[in-house]
Amino acid sequence: MMQKLALACALVSQPRAMFLDEPTTGVDPVSRRAFWRLLNGVRVEGVAILYATANMDEAERCDRVGLLHAGRLDRQGTPLELTTGGDAVLVGVSGATARRQRAALLALPMVKLVFPVGRQLRVWLDVSCSLAEFKARLRALDSKLDAQPLQPTLQDAALRELAMKEHGDENG
Repeated sequence: MMQKLALACALVSQPRAMFLDEPTTGVDPVSRRAFWRLLNGVRVEGVAILYATANMDEAERCDRVGLLHAGRLDRQGTPLELTTGGDAVLVGVSGATARRQRAALLALPMVKLVFPVGRQLRVWLDVSCSLAEFKARLRALDSKLDAQPLQPTLQDAALRELAMKEHGDENG
């Protein structure tokens, strides 16, 4: 309620631009959705909103996103621009033993990165690798595993970008 009240107070002056620093931190999910509905209404009325957040689900709602690394603007664009292209494709690996196969998957030459997400693994493959080729390698590790192509989220892309920088591979 405090965040909504602060937004209402800010809107009284009919601003042309608003700067919000993590306004939904500590806000419950129902209030967060209500807050975003309010922000969308403000945006439709022509108010520019600069929104700082570490929550990539929220950043995906924005028209443009800037990703920071080491305190500097590293990449920027629409959420779609930041999640597409590049030299890797994303697949989801699922099955009862998926998480236990993480190290084995990382050892495959076509695999660039592997991130556990729940019971699934999100695997970044070299763009030159076909899904059929990867599935064949996967079945050789464990016949009960399956892989399906995924549309990367902004969270997926940001994690990949950060991991590549940490490993010193600026090109992905």
